[in-house]
Amino acid sequence: MRGTIATLLVLAMLLAAALTGCLAKKLDTDDDGTPDDKDTDDDNDGMPDDWEKAHGLDAKNATDAGVDLDSDSLTNLQEYTNGTDPRADDTDHDGAPDPWEVRYSLGAANASDGPMDPDGDGLTNVEEYFNSTAPNASDTDDDGMSDGFEVHGGLLPLDPGDSQQDPDGDGLSNLRESGARTDPHERDTDGDSLPDGWEVDHGTDALDADAFEDPDNDGWDADGDLTIEPSERYLNWMEHENDTDPQKADTDGDGMTDGFEVLYGLGARDPYDDEEDPDGDGLENIREFHARTDPQDEDTDGDGMPDGFEVEWDLSPTSPMDATGDPDADDLDNLGEYLAGSVLTDPDTDGDGVLDGHDVAPLADVAIRVSFYHLVFEPMVEGAIDNPATERHYEFYVRVWVAGVEVWTTVVRTLDLELDLTMWVMVNIPDDLVTVAVAFQLWENDTAETEGLNADDQFDVDGEGPDMTCNIAYDMTSGHWTGDTTSELADGHADGLPADPARPDAAIGFKVEVVSAPGGAASAL
Repeated sequence: MRGTIATLLVLAMLLAAALTGCLAKKLDTDDDGTPDDKDTDDDNDGMPDDWEKAHGLDAKNATDAGVDLDSDSLTNLQEYTNGTDPRADDTDHDGAPDPWEVRYSLGAANASDGPMDPDGDGLTNVEEYFNSTAPNASDTDDDGMSDGFEVHGGLLPLDPGDSQQDPDGDGLSNLRESGARTDPHERDTDGDSLPDGWEVDHGTDALDADAFEDPDNDGWDADGDLTIEPSERYLNWMEHENDTDPQKADTDGDGMTDGFEVLYGLGARDPYDDEEDPDGDGLENIREFHARTDPQDEDTDGDGMPDGFEVEWDLSPTSPMDATGDPDADDLDNLGEYLAGSVLTDPDTDGDGVLDGHDVAPLADVAIRVSFYHLVFEPMVEGAIDNPATERHYEFYVRVWVAGVEVWTTVVRTLDLELDLTMWVMVNIPDDLVTVAVAFQLWENDTAETEGLNADDQFDVDGEGPDMTCNIAYDMTSGHWTGDTTSELADGHADGLPADPARPDAAIGFKVEVVSAPGGAASAL
């Protein structure tokens, strides 16, 4: 009995061993014909058994290939394929998640590519991720501006519509700011007071403070020392203020530099002001420019001669020293020639044999004109004869001597004892006579009598005694006179009666002047 049991036990063990060996040999989880003990991917899910075991997956369960353990949008199989950790959403810890790196073919398991910039747009790969831009395209929204410029400039790298905007109001669109490398949110990137748009449009450097430079050298030598000092330069900031071109010395092309026009208040953008003459000195603005004179000052050097006159006679309108020159040796200096209107290079302008410097009128023969313009008189002794009450008019005339030549005025008839006059005499005189003796007498006219009670009677007009004549010495160069009166009023009081200052014979207003000589030696009205 015991022997039978033992025999059965031995047989059972042999059978179990046979069955176990048979099963071990044939175990093939994925039925691919390769026993599991020889298969590197028992469940045939695309992930090697060793990789699955290393990351805590089930090597005999093919369903875990589609699972996303770290919720990074990559399945376990995709994690394996891309060499990433199925249990970490950023395998290389570079700040960019695995699926984003996988999407753009970056090294999701290689942290060294995080700071790289493969598209050269100024953004690292990690910065591209955080700004949702493409690391393999320098201009994600295709608006002409690189992603880096937009991100760093506070623009929208995913909005193509912002390229034509101008948030800082400097005259440059964002797209142009990108090309100029200026700040789209800063009106004056380099802080030199010149707006970026103006600098870009006018060729100055919007990234360098160049407001105090003068690239076109259009300053002006205001002090006339033939050197343009720093204070005389026409700088970029001045060009901006006056709307002129910093790259063109003459913005309006009228032949005058911008610095000259702005300094003297001309129109630096007006091409037609070159022929104007605002100071009336006979020089147009363009000629003032070439003569280096002030177009707003008729006498730049202040020597008494206008700029135009000096240029005409080849003098220096910027130096007062030539006013005393006498090139024709006629004893009349340049200033005197200007004032007289004579020729600087002709010692005897009017050809009368008298040098201009000794000629009272170097341009032509002259005359002395004595005019009478007002009269107040008292009735004469024979007033009963010349009296309106007897239907008789007062009649009077003036006898005048100029340089010894006697001339009478016409006779005036009036009913008034005070009246305005229009009477004159004129006498030619030698040009070299500087002081001229002038005398005049006022007479009451009696045409019927030449002597006696009713003969012509003389009024006293000087109050100096029996002569009753007003005598003066007239200076032709100054126009002043001395003598019985220094004013334009002769006033006397001797009429054959006792002197009475309260009752002068007559007061007569007169004027003496030098005029061009008439045809005859003397004339009167």
